[in-house]
Amino acid sequence: MLRMKAVTLLAIVCMTRPSDLDPKGKSFDPQTNLLNPTFMSVDDVYFENDGSMTLHFWAIKNDTNRQGFEINIPPCDDSSCDPISCLKMYIERTEQFRQGDYRPLFIALNAPYKHISADTVANILQDSITAAGLSDQGFSAKSFRPTGATQAVSIGTLPETVMKIGRWKTKEVFLNHYVYGQVNKEYTDKLLHEC
Repeated sequence: MLRMKAVTLLAIVCMTRPSDLDPKGKSFDPQTNLLNPTFMSVDDVYFENDGSMTLHFWAIKNDTNRQGFEINIPPCDDSSCDPISCLKMYIERTEQFRQGDYRPLFIALNAPYKHISADTVANILQDSITAAGLSDQGFSAKSFRPTGATQAVSIGTLPETVMKIGRWKTKEVFLNHYVYGQVNKEYTDKLLHEC
């Protein structure tokens, strides 16, 4: 349940696709001549002194120049839906299952505790939708990106800031990928407070 909550909160707050939390890309290791899977690592998460958290994303759809990018999440006053404390707790409780230099952020529930796939992230998000009682309303794992953007704008975040966090390149694309409206707000509120 803790993994589901951490994945769900990050998907909403960072406006991610399932593949953003576990990229499908591979990187070439010139020392071994092997292609290695790219995954989000515990080392890509920085808990800042001011109570915020910075996440470094690599090899995702909007990272066309493959330099990665960072998202800073400010501290949250509501402990029941705080992505920072939730992710910190998840990392602490699962640290014993990461070995050596292999340090994926989100891991499988069973040994050998490998990084989870984008499909597994999508399944976790779908489970979250079901847990919130919203499975019959047409929402899917891909709903978190537009819902996060809609919620951010509805609480007063500048659209330009939301565009930057969500990695939309143009305002037209941004406005066409989420819908202002009560339906998404109710969906987000329910997910945040029932999961």
